[in-house]
Amino acid sequence: MLDRKLYRIIINTLGLKFFDYYPDDFSKRIIVQKTLYLLTHGKTNPKISKKTLPYKWNFYLHGPYSSEIAHMIFYMNDYSTLLADETNGTDKTQNILNILDPIENEAINHFKAFYEKISDSNYHHQLSHEELYEMLATITYIANQLEDNKYKSKIEQKFALFKPELREKINSKDFDAILSTMCSFGYI
Repeated sequence: MLDRKLYRIIINTLGLKFFDYYPDDFSKRIIVQKTLYLLTHGKTNPKISKKTLPYKWNFYLHGPYSSEIAHMIFYMNDYSTLLADETNGTDKTQNILNILDPIENEAINHFKAFYEKISDSNYHHQLSHEELYEMLATITYIANQLEDNKYKSKIEQKFALFKPELREKINSKDFDAILSTMCSFGYI
């Protein structure tokens, strides 16, 4: 069964271009996975509930990853014409344009504002687009594992252990700025 909500969340957050050649484009798969993780696992409100996207997540080489979401998106890719017709309202029997509730739309808009703030800054210019998404999702994953208030130093230590190649690309001042932005938007 197609997860039309998942499809709509991806389209509303990242755009239809993230379904073009999705199976063949590793960078698109990273960005979609990390975006969905941030939308569901940040400590922020609003966020998309785990009831809406009840997929299991694990930590892999490139950060948080859901094989269930990957399988669903590969499956959706096979039905891209049907989903595009539904999205564009050309399928008269089922229009999925308004499938998301107000909180889900608010979470998407919150993420877009957050990503715009991060993108407009200069403190991540050493990272590729995919590396930035990987970094943000990994930091969120680490923050969710921590229980005490000494966040920033522990997050930086664990991030350096999990992602030494990314940590080396960004200086401490810029890393702190990213953490501050993530805190101000409630992702950590």
